[in-house]
Amino acid sequence: MAEYTDHDGGAGEEVPDLSDSDDDGQWEWTEESSNASIVCLFCDRSLNSISDTLQHCLSEHDVNIPDLVKKFSLDDYGYIKMINYIRSEKCSGESLLQSSNNGVFPWDSDNYMRPVLPDDPLLQIDLEDLCGVEAMVVGQSCGGQAADLLQRAQQAEERALRSEEALARAMEDLHKLK
Repeated sequence: MAEYTDHDGGAGEEVPDLSDSDDDGQWEWTEESSNASIVCLFCDRSLNSISDTLQHCLSEHDVNIPDLVKKFSLDDYGYIKMINYIRSEKCSGESLLQSSNNGVFPWDSDNYMRPVLPDDPLLQIDLEDLCGVEAMVVGQSCGGQAADLLQRAQQAEERALRSEEALARAMEDLHKLK
């Protein structure tokens, strides 16, 4: 424990020293370390792991959550909103698939950022882990587009620098002529 001094120079109360912590501030949730049961998105059944829950959603409700994430190109926030929407509205898998055919998602509201279940394990997983290798392949193909855009930006910057140099020379020549 460390003691702090208040503004008047007197000793204050003891404050715990957190700098000697052995962890690096990172907390990682894994299925193996969790003893919590996971409630299905579409029924009241409790399952033992995220993979069991996702498999149950696919086999019993015909909803493949990782495929939905890919199909709708959901980011982390979109995924969280979708899970909370499903839980709060208690929609069926079929209505979920039909409700988003028009391109506007019913879970777009920020109201769905608030978890329906406290410490919902389905909200604590990484989308890359959820979607697996396919998400990484999509990311790499996007990375190719990003590399192309970066190259084009660098070329534009070089052209701008050359134009600025040419303008500076023209301004210098103009001053010499005066």
